[in-house]
Amino acid sequence: MIIGGLATMPSRRDTAALAIRSILPNVDRLYVYLDRFTSIPPYVVHPKIVLLKSQDFGVVGANGKLLGLASAKPEDFYVCFDDDNFYPRDFCLRLRLMLLALNRSAAVGIHGSRLHRDLVSFSRQRTIFHFAGRRLRPRRVDVLATNGCMFRVGTMQFDVLRWPEINMVDLNFALESALRRVELWILPQCRHWVRPLKERQEDSIFRALETDDSRQTELARQLLSLRHSP
Repeated sequence: MIIGGLATMPSRRDTAALAIRSILPNVDRLYVYLDRFTSIPPYVVHPKIVLLKSQDFGVVGANGKLLGLASAKPEDFYVCFDDDNFYPRDFCLRLRLMLLALNRSAAVGIHGSRLHRDLVSFSRQRTIFHFAGRRLRPRRVDVLATNGCMFRVGTMQFDVLRWPEINMVDLNFALESALRRVELWILPQCRHWVRPLKERQEDSIFRALETDDSRQTELARQLLSLRHSP
């Protein structure tokens, strides 16, 4: 099965409705984590959707997109999505084909970064490969963005509720992959295959990173140490 995971919050109502509409044709089941909603919005009512609420799991922010791992089977493919992107109908098909072609024990996606080896600032010392750009070949990365990535559950099944931080999903996911020696790849693509519905919102993780990246830098240095250990 293709299992999807998405986290959303009330301020993303407009984009989330469109994102979910684009995601549903791609998946067999979609776990949607509702962060601090006081009522159930109509756009998350669907036979394919399983709702997970912060009232039951605690406030875990964007980490909630990975809560569905606990219910997935080892043979399933798990896909992370964001609530402010629009995904094409062949999104999961192309990720799955690339995963099987490259390495069944890898994780593949559309957006990632390579870290500078003598890193002192995560936000300033990385090379970013943006999901709306054009790429001619697969590329291995240190950090795979969870705005559109796929992996086999049997390769990486972990308890996201044990992560000490919230809203540092990409780095914690990269650390989980490094502990398991799982390679991270971004796939070739044309421009704007996945389209942003909105960018650089005031409540975005990216905007918070611009203010203070000290903890992210610490995690990135841990990641480099793991990736380059014997």
